[in-house]
Amino acid sequence: MRQVVLATSLAALGLAVAKAAAAERDCKSLLPKGGLPVPTAAQNARMIAQMVRWAACMRAHGATNVPDPTSQGERMNPSIGNSPQFKSAEKSCRHLMLATVR
Repeated sequence: MRQVVLATSLAALGLAVAKAAAAERDCKSLLPKGGLPVPTAAQNARMIAQMVRWAACMRAHGATNVPDPTSQGERMNPSIGNSPQFKSAEKSCRHLMLATVR
């Protein structure tokens, strides 16, 4: 099972990207030939719907600046991840984000 890491700052995002790149390099031999499978349109639609539920949960728990994601991904200003409201809402809604990768 893959995990989604929510980076709350650009520095954390940079660290997560560096760790992910190292892990991908170190584990490449374990991947099936051709790499990871490309998600189907139905899988993408389910993932976006789950991310929309996460965004709604975040807003309901006080992180009012969290936009709904689109098929192009999430367009969120990294600075909002530093607010106490975002951090509190993220704890309440984390289960919804983790459900996107199952």
